[in-house]
Amino acid sequence: MNRFVQPAVPRPWNRAFTLVELLVVISVIGLLIAILIPSLGAARQSARRVQDLSVARQLMIGYTAYAGDHRSMVMFGFLRNDPETGKPVKAMDLNGLPISGLAAQRYPWRLMPYLDYNATFFYQSLDDYDEDFIDPSFDFTYEFSAAPSFGLNQGFVGGSSDSDGTPSIEHPRTSQTFGDSWYVRRISDPEHPDRLITFATAFGRSATIYDEELNGNYKVTPPYIHQRVWRSAPPDDSIVSSGEVGNIDLRYSDEAVIGFFDAHADSLGWEDLQDMRHWAPTAETPDWTLQPLQ
Repeated sequence: MNRFVQPAVPRPWNRAFTLVELLVVISVIGLLIAILIPSLGAARQSARRVQDLSVARQLMIGYTAYAGDHRSMVMFGFLRNDPETGKPVKAMDLNGLPISGLAAQRYPWRLMPYLDYNATFFYQSLDDYDEDFIDPSFDFTYEFSAAPSFGLNQGFVGGSSDSDGTPSIEHPRTSQTFGDSWYVRRISDPEHPDRLITFATAFGRSATIYDEELNGNYKVTPPYIHQRVWRSAPPDDSIVSSGEVGNIDLRYSDEAVIGFFDAHADSLGWEDLQDMRHWAPTAETPDWTLQPLQ
């Protein structure tokens, strides 16, 4: 009697992950993410630093071009009256309309024509607002002047009558007391233009343009003027006021991006920023202070 034997049909193997295996996979993925995130953050910071170095060079190119149009006189830092005309300082906005008051006395609007009115040299975050920027119905002239990403060493480069601690060059007794060589007036004045800070990454003043929160400052100030004015210890993780560090933003691994007077850009850390030879054209020592003429 022939017996028909049905072959066994193999069953598919549908074995699922055990809970332990699943936890191991999750742990490995978490470990990989923990390894990658700092690298991605460092890469982003490096890219931003490269961008800021490029901006610092462009600011200096525009600053130098201004001197070329003004008989080698550099752009004054902050004045109420134009030294050439004796009249209140004026600038022009993107629509060709005159700007006066604080918005014109600060450097951004006066430098704008030499940067092809490119707002991103002052505020990189305004990339998406090119068309809105020429909207004549919205007046942002004051806000735009207040908090650019780079501040100007206005007291020692160009001269200032602002509340930045340096003597007001519009006061009649300043020249009699300190002379005229302690700050840069002409493009040929600095003996060491390669080390003289002109622009530096800055923070401390908040402004809002088209709902974009901005944090910068139009001026940076040195660690010494008539005496030391910065805090003595470098900033740590605690919150410090901008005035304690001259509005300098050490945004890249405790370094600030600097636009030097000779139009090159580089970074300086806390120790180098303490050296007044980087700040004042006549400084001969790191702790130099401005003193009256003998």
